[in-house]
Amino acid sequence: MSSSMRHFLDLNRVLGGFTGRNALSRSLPLAAFALLGTASGANAALQIAWESPTGTAPQVLKTYTPEELDKKKTETLTEVDPTAKAGKESAKFTGPSLSALVGESTKGLTAADRSTTDLVVLKTRSGKEVPMPKAFLVKYPSIQLALKKNGQPLGPESPRVVLPATSNSKIRSEGILLDPLFVSELSEITLTSYEKRFGAFILKRRTDPAAMRGEKLFVQNCVGCHSQPAAVMTSLASAEKVEKVASGQHPDVEGAHDFKPIFDKKSIRSLASYLEAYKFQTAKN
Repeated sequence: MSSSMRHFLDLNRVLGGFTGRNALSRSLPLAAFALLGTASGANAALQIAWESPTGTAPQVLKTYTPEELDKKKTETLTEVDPTAKAGKESAKFTGPSLSALVGESTKGLTAADRSTTDLVVLKTRSGKEVPMPKAFLVKYPSIQLALKKNGQPLGPESPRVVLPATSNSKIRSEGILLDPLFVSELSEITLTSYEKRFGAFILKRRTDPAAMRGEKLFVQNCVGCHSQPAAVMTSLASAEKVEKVASGQHPDVEGAHDFKPIFDKKSIRSLASYLEAYKFQTAKN
């Protein structure tokens, strides 16, 4: 049980002792819980860790308190907020560079250790994990760990990853769904590798260029949800199913509603080639 929940239950018992029928007394515990939840979220620390290729537990490199993040050099990124319910309007996000924070945290690692990572896993306070290519931190240093939006603190949504998804045309040609990478309530950043996290989906036979392109498309866009090999064979492993996904018939998922931009005829063939090769590989095992 979380400390916030324990505090809420204790407070509920105390307030409940005053009166059981007063409407105000019934509303107070709920308000108290909301305040506790907001406070615990806004004051949570951010942990940056590294996973060794052979280790089992991540090595914590650095932990930043909200106060420490506030003191970091900040930049402003004007970007469309894909989660905004009021429409696709630009907003000004302010916060430190995500690349700079990761670089600062990994100074204690050797060059060999740093070279083992090609994946950044963004984890929220609710436990959801979102994979992002580590190369993005080098290619797009403006990726931000936002603390404010339009000059106002993000509150319990802070810190939040914001990408130049509409302000940089190059990132839109990466073939990666960008909206899911706008991660709010970030609690952990883990540097690891696709091989370590998603090795079950890596092809052993690496001689078919089309299948290799499809593998990259799959592990960068699909494994966040399709993480069970057997389920992948059921839900995706046919050219017809790939065509349906590419034509916009994929069910809406949180943060991603339009899969069509990452699919052209070449990528459709590549993904189908990968899934066919993967199906053959798993059948042999």
